[in-house]
Amino acid sequence: MPTPIIIYGALGKMGREIGRIALQDPSVSVVGCVEHQSHPDLGKNYSELLGSNKASARVVSSLREVEAPGAVV
Repeated sequence: MPTPIIIYGALGKMGREIGRIALQDPSVSVVGCVEHQSHPDLGKNYSELLGSNKASARVVSSLREVEAPGAVV
């Protein structure tokens, strides 16, 4: 069973790099992606924004909006 992770700053330089690695790793599952409340990509599918077809969460502006619990933030 993959380890569920939540990425803060998901669309920044480091967040995107972590996301690309995580989306290629079968031992983790991206269940949450948090970004600044004014970011234009809020609500979009994170994996699609990074050019992946692996299922992942939508980008939200608050940890309270993440739909699944994460083991790693």
